[in-house]
Amino acid sequence: ARELGWLLSSPDPETVFAAAEALGRIGPGAREAVPSLVAVVESHRRNRAHAAAWLALRQVDPDGSARFGARWGVDRY
Repeated sequence: ARELGWLLSSPDPETVFAAAEALGRIGPGAREAVPSLVAVVESHRRNRAHAAAWLALRQVDPDGSARFGARWGVDRY
């Protein structure tokens, strides 16, 4: 997960999208990437990277994503 986490800061939205999808497939084993996933959700507004990061966050940290969802005014995507 650490190797994928740094890709979340790429300027290329498609790279961010791919990294977020891969982290989501890893699930709870990628918890160390949660801060980076949150940053993507907050900075990539309504594009594929944003959606993939939000879904990955829900797969990696379901309880934490509920807190963030409340903060962002969403409960599901």
